[in-house]
Amino acid sequence: MSPKVEKSGCAISHHCFFRRWSRALGATFLLFLLNPAPLIGESDQTQAMKEFHLSKIRSAIDLRAGQMREDSVASLARSIAQASEKHSLDPMLVLAIIEVESGFNHKAVSPQGAQGLMQIQPIVVAELVDEGRIPPQVKNRKVNLKDPSVNVQVGASYLAYMKEMFGDLKVALTAYNLGPSWVSKKIAAKQALPLGYASRILAAQRLLESRLARLETNRQEISPASMEEAAGAKAANG
Repeated sequence: MSPKVEKSGCAISHHCFFRRWSRALGATFLLFLLNPAPLIGESDQTQAMKEFHLSKIRSAIDLRAGQMREDSVASLARSIAQASEKHSLDPMLVLAIIEVESGFNHKAVSPQGAQGLMQIQPIVVAELVDEGRIPPQVKNRKVNLKDPSVNVQVGASYLAYMKEMFGDLKVALTAYNLGPSWVSKKIAAKQALPLGYASRILAAQRLLESRLARLETNRQEISPASMEEAAGAKAANG
């Protein structure tokens, strides 16, 4: 599924990153096209945890796609959070696939016809409808796979399907990239699978998590509370 696309620069200033971080919890986000509304009566604790994870996803997008507009970042973060929760996926894994597949270019099209952020082949949509994994009415209209929200929903559903089919994450990622039929034939023939793509995805996920951890540490070190504490300690020491 990997396209040949130019990847945009990912660097952003710390000022821009922390400005976006501070806005993350209070921003209003677009509703996700194919996901049901949140349950009524959801506890404050559950909602707070969702907002925390959402702000983490936004920060990760800022790290890897610093040229995106803030409203686009907010919309994409909401889509990834909802699709990941719906399909029991780690959102950092979804982000790693987006980075490797398209470099966050939602208009990317591979020579093989794979489209959008997660590089989805149009035939995948029909397959997921037939398996009951996305609404049947989707099959009766043209699906815009270059729409980030739609692409993430379909891509997450397909990855979850591959995990369910093969059980092993590396094998599932290989099937996501090369197709389940090809992988099944290799397994049936007791031939070794090429796991290079899966290794790239998991390495990108680890790197992203590491960078997020470092940025969170930096954020805590320069927070007003930390600065006041440091100033108090300095004054106490004379």
